[in-house]
Amino acid sequence: MGSNYIKNSKTINSLRDEGIISQETARVFSKGKDINVKIPPLGRRGDPIYQCILIDSSGSMRKCKEAVINSQPIMIDALRESTACKQKRLFINQYLFDTEPHQLHSFTKLSSDKSDDVVLLNTKNYNPRLGTALKKTVFSVLQELSAVIQHANSQGAFARFGITIITDGRDGDASVKSSDIRRFLKEMSQTEHLLNSVVVGLLGKALSKNGVEEIRETLGFMEAIPCEQNSARKIRRAFVLASQSCLQPKG
Repeated sequence: MGSNYIKNSKTINSLRDEGIISQETARVFSKGKDINVKIPPLGRRGDPIYQCILIDSSGSMRKCKEAVINSQPIMIDALRESTACKQKRLFINQYLFDTEPHQLHSFTKLSSDKSDDVVLLNTKNYNPRLGTALKKTVFSVLQELSAVIQHANSQGAFARFGITIITDGRDGDASVKSSDIRRFLKEMSQTEHLLNSVVVGLLGKALSKNGVEEIRETLGFMEAIPCEQNSARKIRRAFVLASQSCLQPKG
């Protein structure tokens, strides 16, 4: 069976009716444009895990563009070595974000032999520019997650998910409230659907160690990983640490 599409508003209301999220969370995440979410076919070996990777592509990331391009495949390959991937139940999606979220690909089943449709970064698809819409991107990803989680649950599976953010700056968009994101993640944590949530902060003029911790706390994430932006080696290490947090979540 191939992939199909489900309306976000339908699945949000189902999560509310099932007591997974609150009435207020359902109201907030139903606002605005009703999105069609592509639902991947489920595997046959255990409950699915949905991992989201969000990579900053705002203008300030130009100085570490090459390091990010070289580090992203290392993180993906680490996930390929996981038990969940080998059991064919690990799905990932990826977004770039500047002033808007840009989806690299929807949820696709990660394959240990690389026979999948996961998009790797290169100099053509990763061109940092413009500002930073961090919360707006997280909100969009959570809308997508609500659909795939509810669909999996409706098929008798128990879906879990994680989010990893790689960024070097503070949010420049105020269209989404941090409290709405925190509430969603808290409710998903209480029902054990949330597996991991990590902020990798690339330190520079716009972001300090305290700033990384502030992003983590403001969004309600579990873990913050600070990293020097001017070191390609340290950026690669940060991507590896992020993959380890996906595989061995803290919380």
